Amino acid sequence: LEAQQSIRVMSESIAEIESRVDGRTQGRLDRSIGQEVIARIEESLAASWQQENALQQQYMLSEQEAIGLNDRLAVVLNVERDLQRLHKQHESLLERLAKIDLNQTQTRIRVAPVREPQIPLGPSSPKLKQIGLLAFVLGFGGAVGIVYLLDLLDDRFRSPEEIKEQLGVQTLVAVRKLEPRDGVGLEALQLHVAPDAVESEAFRTLRTTLSLGRDERDRLAITSSEPGDGKTTISSNLAVSYAKAGKRTLIIDADMRKPGLSKLFGVRRLAGLSDLLRSDEDLATMVEQRIQSTGLSNLDMLPCGPKPADPAELLSSSRFSDLIAWAETHYDQVLVDCPPVLAASDAAIVGRHTDGIVLVVQPEKNHRRLVVRAAEELFSMGVELAAVVANRIDTAKDSGYGYGAGYGYGYGYGIGYGEHGYGETHAEDEADDDYEDEAVASAPVPAASTKANTPRRRAA
Repeated sequence: LEAQQSIRVMSESIAEIESRVDGRTQGRLDRSIGQEVIARIEESLAASWQQENALQQQYMLSEQEAIGLNDRLAVVLNVERDLQRLHKQHESLLERLAKIDLNQTQTRIRVAPVREPQIPLGPSSPKLKQIGLLAFVLGFGGAVGIVYLLDLLDDRFRSPEEIKEQLGVQTLVAVRKLEPRDGVGLEALQLHVAPDAVESEAFRTLRTTLSLGRDERDRLAITSSEPGDGKTTISSNLAVSYAKAGKRTLIIDADMRKPGLSKLFGVRRLAGLSDLLRSDEDLATMVEQRIQSTGLSNLDMLPCGPKPADPAELLSSSRFSDLIAWAETHYDQVLVDCPPVLAASDAAIVGRHTDGIVLVVQPEKNHRRLVVRAAEELFSMGVELAAVVANRIDTAKDSGYGYGAGYGYGYGYGIGYGEHGYGETHAEDEADDDYEDEAVASAPVPAASTKANTPRRRAA
């Protein structure tokens, strides 16, 4: 604005000067000072434009600052309103607290005696009767719990019904625990030495049970689930029972890993089954040369022979099958003493060549799961479980086996397996007393359908 006023004043001065001079003076002025005035005016105009631009920029900055101040002022106003609201709430709370304190100070507590205090007749603590009763209950409950837990952890068989149910068999004979007898061969056998004793009746019961079956069982294998269950005792006494019943009986020691039967009859070092199966000579001639008389009418035995390195392969050969066929034509009853099922596959191989297998179980020793597994292995190979013998039953304990039908049951002990022998006075080398540790490959067995009565496992 100041620049415009200056321009207007100067324009008026120029007009006034022009009116005073004449034409000549006007011409001279135009030439002499006109240019100077114009230059000054142009400089003044340029300065005015610069000043106007600066003022315009200052105006824009001032406008932006005003907008910012308005925003900040709005925030301040909001904060002031919130502060006022909080002050009001604070005052309201203070008023309510004052009212509560006032009510409490005005409330009166009324106390009245319920009854007069009495002097106790005895000490209030410790309460001996309650403590004693609690200790009795806890002790009795703990003892019952421990007994119950131990009973659950003990998976041995407790009754014949459990054995029948778990193994899926109907024939079970219990044999009472026998006293060790000195001697070799027949002199160590319960049924031969004391045929009228109540313990001997179990073997006749087993023979009768097997003979009265639906099918004839002229060829039987005897085995156990584990070593030391007394299978050799059962097989040898059962052979004596068949012989005394008038049947020509042959018992074969097929336990070529631990030949307890051969040691029982004192023929451990003689030729027998192992070299017979290895040879290619005439089978009948070799068998007749190796069969040994036991000293009892109608009872012969075939020893084990030297220990082979491959008993499973020998038993799975066709020559063993021919041996069983030969024995069936020359004897009324053939018994084969086999190794334990869980120790080797020999028992399953032999069982496939017989009419059934007798499984010897020691309830006081064997775990249920091992016996069931042994029976399942036999069933998986197509072997029929003809009977189960519960061996070495201690009648002094209430084991649940009892006598049954007036017959005494006892329990035998196998040569080299259990703690006692058959009265032998000389022990064999440790190599003959223990199963060899080397791995023995199981011979291939033809596939067979699993029996329908495969034993059921008890739930753990």
